[in-house]
Parts: sequence; C-alpha cells; structure tokens
Amino acid sequence: MLSGPLGYVMIHANWWNPARATIQYLDRRVVELDEPFTASGFNYETAHFCDLIRMGLRESPEISHALSLAMARLLEDARRALGVRFPGEDHASGGR
Repeated sequence: MLSGPLGYVMIHANWWNPARATIQYLDRRVVELDEPFTASGFNYETAHFCDLIRMGLRESPEISHALSLAMARLLEDARRALGVRFPGEDHASGGR
C-alpha cells in the first residue's frame, strides 16, 4: 500500500510484478487499474523505441542522449562504489 495526502494506492499481489491496483481517494472515489503483464517488463520502452524508428528519430524527446549517459554513469559509479567487478575488468584502473 502506498499512502499520500489525498488517498492511497493498493497494489495487488504480486507487488514486484503487479497487474492490478486500486486507487482510493479521500473523497471516496475509487479507480481500479487492471493492466495484465504482457511482456518482459520493458514493453513501454520497446514500444517507444519502435515509435522513434518509425518516425525516423535518432533521439527520444523524453530520454535524451545526455540523460541516458548520465544515468549510465550514475549506475557505473554505484557499481564501483560497491566494489562490483566484471570478469576481465582491469582491476588496477577500476574499469576505466
């Protein structure tokens, strides 16, 4: 359950891969969401990528190349800070 100042959201089982949710507002409105799991979890990203190809775009207006690179660097920094190393990685240079 996720709670906020205007109500709460109940995520139905399984919480790590939900297909249903119920939104209960303080004013007693209830919204039921039912979106069955249809893919590997990247279905929205895949659909967006296919749309970009169809439109002939090389960069997403939602996730720019700069933002994508910044997220990759953040994950790489976290990996290094945790001491995670990949096979064949140069341990002396930290992978860079």
